[in-house]
Amino acid sequence: MSHPVVTSIAISPDGQTLASGGWDRTIRIWDTATGTIKQVLMGHSAVTCLAFSPDGQMLACGNRDKTVALWGVDTVARQHLFEIDTPDMEPQAASVCFSPDGQTLACGTQGGNTYLWNLVTLEQESLGESSLGCRKLAFSARGDVLIGAYLSVLQIWNSNPTLGQWIRISRIETRYGPIDAIAITPNGRAIATGHVNGAIHFWNAITGAWVGTFQGHTDVVRSLAFSSNGQRLVMVSGSKDKTIKLWDLQTKMEQYTLNEPSEILELILNQKEPGFLISAGTKGMLKIWTMG
Repeated sequence: MSHPVVTSIAISPDGQTLASGGWDRTIRIWDTATGTIKQVLMGHSAVTCLAFSPDGQMLACGNRDKTVALWGVDTVARQHLFEIDTPDMEPQAASVCFSPDGQTLACGTQGGNTYLWNLVTLEQESLGESSLGCRKLAFSARGDVLIGAYLSVLQIWNSNPTLGQWIRISRIETRYGPIDAIAITPNGRAIATGHVNGAIHFWNAITGAWVGTFQGHTDVVRSLAFSSNGQRLVMVSGSKDKTIKLWDLQTKMEQYTLNEPSEILELILNQKEPGFLISAGTKGMLKIWTMG
């Protein structure tokens, strides 16, 4: 049994636990092997976004009530509550993600502001120069690159340990319409952006230069994810057009399409098991796929 409306999903690093959040103000913790619910977390408003920490011990939950909660996965206890202090008209969290070392939590809001919290000191950190916030955020696998998108603008930051802050190296007006999904390749060299017109564009993560386009979807691309089994790099994309597509990045070809009865809200790939895909749709259903 799922939520009436699923708003976000996240998978633990070991691939054994799935978290789902919805407008029903609950987070459900699932066993991916059996498909059964292990725990239900309550005590907050409608859930807008979720992310597991790299060690799988914490779950970050963005809420509609201007807060971001940190939950202990094993203890099922809320460890901390961050408040989003902003004058934005739409201040709820839109995206949360942990740095690969687990020491920083990033949050982008519907209104565009971006927040970084040090999870050791629990203090807010500076993102450095940022004339525009981010509704979508993602760290590179090494943690030295942070990417964010708001409307049609893509921003790229590099970590500067000497200065102790992030330095923005690119601010790209994509000119392809609003961005609704972002992802960065495992090697950190390329960024994919999914747009409202169904196109997926690729960018050099170092120079910010446009490097190519994948066409196939006919409506908003809402989710992107990369996976590598050591032999090939693949990308999956989910769209409002009710399809999930698998792309081979070596051949730059669409491999196959999965047709769904509802719009796709979010996709995640289990990095421990390449080919293991979880999707969330607008009808409240969570599905687990095995791709060849």
